[in-house]
This record gives sequence, structure tokens and C-alpha cells, in this order.
Amino acid sequence: RGLIIDIRQRRGGSAQNVDAVVSRFIDAPMEWPRLYFLGQLIPTNPIQPRGSFTYTNPVVVLINGSTFSAGELCTEILKQIPGVTVVGDTTGGGGGAGSNGTVETNSDYELPSGKLISVPTGYFERYDGEEFEWLGIAPDIRVIQTEADINAGRDKQLEYAIDLLR
Repeated sequence: RGLIIDIRQRRGGSAQNVDAVVSRFIDAPMEWPRLYFLGQLIPTNPIQPRGSFTYTNPVVVLINGSTFSAGELCTEILKQIPGVTVVGDTTGGGGGAGSNGTVETNSDYELPSGKLISVPTGYFERYDGEEFEWLGIAPDIRVIQTEADINAGRDKQLEYAIDLLR
């Protein structure tokens, strides 16, 4: 038995959501990857275990080139936990962070048209010290999903994850 977390096509989110997910798979505090805003290292409090139990069965996380930002952060952290295997293809490499709640690092700007754009002012590093930006997060096991697979209605990455958990 095990759990599959599918974060393919996950294009954003928040660190609070990442914390809420990761906290269910740890039994001791866990450090975040390093976070920088405007080039300055920002201190972070460790992720704390939460909930009435810690999930310890095997976990497979599915990722692909359309996994970005908070999806990449979640993947990078989960990869550090024993029993977690990441399957799929390298994430998109868009790990910019929007704001740490201060006016100086606000990344949202309203255009004259009324549309809102976000220009990241911060970033997380992977645990190996490299940035997510452009590089992404590599899976533990690479399983390529081709356009032909999609057209045939086949999800090779999900099939692999199911087989891995059997």
C-alpha cells in the first residue's frame, strides 16, 4: 500500500500549502530549502509535524515539465523524506517567489489595463544549493510521457507509480 501525489500541471501555490502537505509526512522538524528575497537570505522556521499521525507508507510524487513554483518546492522537500520516490520528468524550473509579506519585496503590479502581473523578487534554492529557476527538480525515476501516449489515452507515469507501489 502507498500513496500517489500527482502534482503534474501544478503551476503555483503558496509555501503555506507546501507546509500543510509536508507536515503530514515528517515526525521531526524539517528545515526549508534556503529562501532569498532581493538577494538576502531570509530566515525560516522549520516545518513542524502536524496532525494526529505521520504517514509512513511509501509515497510516489508525480511531476513533469508543467510543475512549477510551489509544486517544485513541495517536490524538493518531499524528496528528502525516506519512503518518498519522485517519478516523471524534470519540473519546469520556475521557482521564483512572489513576496515574503513586506512592501519592499511585493511582486504584484497592476497595469493600466487593470491586469495584475507578478515579477518574482525571491527564490528558493534546492537542498544542493542550486536554484530551482531554469534547472527545475529532477525525478528520482524518469518516465517520459509522449504525445503519442497522451493521444492513446495512456498515462505511463501513473502506470509506473501504481506498479512501483504494488
